[in-house]
Amino acid sequence: MLYVMRCHDTLGSVTASKSYVPRVEDEGCEIFRLTANRVRRFHGEEHIETVILYPGYIFLECDEQHIGKELATLHQIRTRFITYSLSDEATHFLLTISGDRHHIYMSRGIVRNGRAHVTEGPLVGYDDRIVKIDRHKRLAWVKIVDKEKVDTGRMSTDVVVAGLELYEKV
Repeated sequence: MLYVMRCHDTLGSVTASKSYVPRVEDEGCEIFRLTANRVRRFHGEEHIETVILYPGYIFLECDEQHIGKELATLHQIRTRFITYSLSDEATHFLLTISGDRHHIYMSRGIVRNGRAHVTEGPLVGYDDRIVKIDRHKRLAWVKIVDKEKVDTGRMSTDVVVAGLELYEKV
């Protein structure tokens, strides 16, 4: 199960969060931030940079039995955490495209009949989930949960912005 925790520190850094949640990793849970590659142009050249996808949030990956008691203790002691779980479908999607490193690498694809088709990278097979493309910035907005509309009311977890380079139009 994947849990999302809002950290009220400005960085939402994993290091700072580990000091807040020292026992969770000892119980077999992993604390991480989701990162992704983005293409940025400066000094006349394109550079790939790493960005944090959800600043101010960290993710905890663990079983419900391991985290339930720890989160209850955290809620009683510290009121600066807001924690909630993602659905199984959202958990599977995010862990599939980010891999073991919790990092979403650039994908490549083509445009065929006005639709993007991803040919390389972590977004292969998720063409139908792409809701918006910015070809200039090489970004794609991808639905995390395959539904018409998702409203969590907490953070924008209905889409993830991933790098997508469209190199050919057919």
